[in-house]
Amino acid sequence: MVRVWLISFIFIICSASAYPQNHAGENVARLRDEISRSKPDTDRIKLQYKIADYFIDKKGYFQIDRDSSIAVLNQALALSRALHSVSLENETLLRIGNCHLHVDDVEQGSRFYLMVIGYYQDTHNPDLEARTWERLGDALNRGPKTIDKKIENYQHARMVYERAHERLKAILVFKKIADMHMVQGNYDLAESELKTVVRQLRSVGFKNLHFTYDLLASLSKLKGNFHKELFYKTEVISSMEATGDYSYASYFYFNIAMTYFDLGLYAKSRVFFNKALAFSLKEKNYNRYFEALASVVKTLLAEGENTDALTFLTDKTQFMPPANDTQRQWMDTAFGNCYEKMGDITKAEFYYRDLIRLSDVDLKNQDFEDYLRNYNTVSNFYVGIGRYKDAGLYLDKLLGIPVTLIRPSAMRQIQLLQFKVDSASGKWVAAIRHYQLHKKINDSLYNATNKKLLEEVAIRNESERKDRNLELQSKNIQLLQKQSQLEQNQVDKAKAIKNVVLAGFVMVSVLLALVYNRYRLKQRSNLQMQEKQRIISEKNTALEKLLRDNEWLTREAHHRVKNNMQMIVSLLSSQSLYLKDGAAYDAVADSRHRIQTMSLIHQKLYRADNMSTVPMRGYINELIDYLKEFYKAKHAVGFIVRVDPIELDVVQAIPVGLLLNEAVTNAFKHAFPHQGQDKLTVSLEHIQADELLLIINDNGKGLPVGFDSDQTNSFGIKLMKGLAEELNGKLSISEDHGTTIAVSFKRIQLRNFAMEDNDDTESL
Repeated sequence: MVRVWLISFIFIICSASAYPQNHAGENVARLRDEISRSKPDTDRIKLQYKIADYFIDKKGYFQIDRDSSIAVLNQALALSRALHSVSLENETLLRIGNCHLHVDDVEQGSRFYLMVIGYYQDTHNPDLEARTWERLGDALNRGPKTIDKKIENYQHARMVYERAHERLKAILVFKKIADMHMVQGNYDLAESELKTVVRQLRSVGFKNLHFTYDLLASLSKLKGNFHKELFYKTEVISSMEATGDYSYASYFYFNIAMTYFDLGLYAKSRVFFNKALAFSLKEKNYNRYFEALASVVKTLLAEGENTDALTFLTDKTQFMPPANDTQRQWMDTAFGNCYEKMGDITKAEFYYRDLIRLSDVDLKNQDFEDYLRNYNTVSNFYVGIGRYKDAGLYLDKLLGIPVTLIRPSAMRQIQLLQFKVDSASGKWVAAIRHYQLHKKINDSLYNATNKKLLEEVAIRNESERKDRNLELQSKNIQLLQKQSQLEQNQVDKAKAIKNVVLAGFVMVSVLLALVYNRYRLKQRSNLQMQEKQRIISEKNTALEKLLRDNEWLTREAHHRVKNNMQMIVSLLSSQSLYLKDGAAYDAVADSRHRIQTMSLIHQKLYRADNMSTVPMRGYINELIDYLKEFYKAKHAVGFIVRVDPIELDVVQAIPVGLLLNEAVTNAFKHAFPHQGQDKLTVSLEHIQADELLLIINDNGKGLPVGFDSDQTNSFGIKLMKGLAEELNGKLSISEDHGTTIAVSFKRIQLRNFAMEDNDDTESL
């Protein structure tokens, strides 16, 4: 059980170091203010998620944080249900489950996950069901109490993915199962599963194998097989570079550099440390940048390049000074190492003491590996300058750490330092024991077999490159031999070949000339087309201007015609004031009405956007208002007007207006001899698609006895007949509790105006 806990602790620490947290904490007060001002929609739910994430991700997650998270998520749950969003409701339930799992309340946390899983089972959604099983596995920690449950959930997810024919997702979940078996210490099973994962990923064409190789490298390290560790880390780099997936490049380059450094291959390790240095800047992973910077310095010092190491370090820190305690610890280590190698003990001790100070201050937040490295560095320094008592203080803390948590290369160094401290203190038995442990670890790292295997890994890529070069050279030699033989066989045909080449050259020249000529013709055609397009554009512009001018002139003409007719009306009004004869007065009044009828049409036209048609509803209402105003002193007549939304060409609008004027005027004059409930009804309606019906009906005394419209000498009746003929319509006059005048006619389109203009003029 202890063994499983220790391995779990290693992976938790490594994960924290390799993949830094993305969430830095939100300003809760600001988020709550945003929620209070937000609408009750999905955006508010996302803000509530952020507040819950703040409590979950903050350092030191306690029961009070869980309660705060759940309170916010319960609000999000109620809102998602009010919005009838099943997806948000399920997501909120899973987040509530995570809150319980963060405080190791596995039963309560799993209950919320199983509610969502049950929903996806009921709705037959295997993909989301499997994803939820996988998320439950991810949410459980790697501790010995929950790791079996974690594996069980992953197995559920894998089974459902396979049933849904999601093979790639099933394989990736299988990789997580192998990872958990490695955490449990079941190394052989984990290795077998990870190799199966690699084969299956290749079979589905999945190229990003570097994450799986990284797990195999970690597994080999735990098993103490440094040859395989380096082999798999080399595969990690090959896969990453082949796929171009550099998202974790600084982490992978740093890992393989550390392995080369532990094996004493300093130049090789520096190559990869420098790559980690460059990619950490691209990733903005500045903690890794300073860690890689200190590691490059360490490789230079290991090769005796002390001055170069200090110069390199000084230049880099001037370019980018450390910004937090973690970065300052790396720089304290690097400067301390430099001054120690250069013999400046005072400066070295200054940086090392500051390193321990920062390490103790940040003890809760720093990684375990950082703590181990810092104390090991200072212990080694004090042993080196003969201050064994000071070194012993730090080594005691390191030796109190379980052996399984310390890298073999670091433990080798600790045992050697403790051997020196015990020897200086006269503790010979303890010294011998620590030396034996040091020797045992050292032999495991550097035995002959491993050295041979490491050399094989180191030259593998070089060998492959040389093999490719040799293969290429062999092909080139064969090609040259064939070419020589061909030339020997074709000596007699050299002249013919020369002629063929010459003919080919001539043909190519002709073809080039034709192509060039075609190009020139096409270019000339394009220029001509551009010129034509320019001319067309200019003509279009001129036509648009002409159209605007024509429209202005037409509008002005209507305006002036209207003004002239108003002047005639005014003159007739003035003239009527001096008339004594009643018949003459009525004749002048009738003329005024007819001219006013036409004037209204021209007024409508010059004020309207469309100058070719007259909206009859407005025109008829205005005409009736005018006639009512004129006759109001004589008769109080009620009007009923029903006009469909009809627009008529001016050619038809004038006859219709004159017809209406004659009929209404006649009604005022003859239909209502006495005041009473007099009523006039005017309607203009569609009776068929293009056929209109104009009706003027009064409830007056009706037509005279024996009235015959064909025999009457009334000018008004004759005028109405002429106007009906002008409309190509039919006029009917009938008596039914009054007089009814009806005209049916077909509406003409504007395009007919030009053809009928001459006939219309003659009819008028």
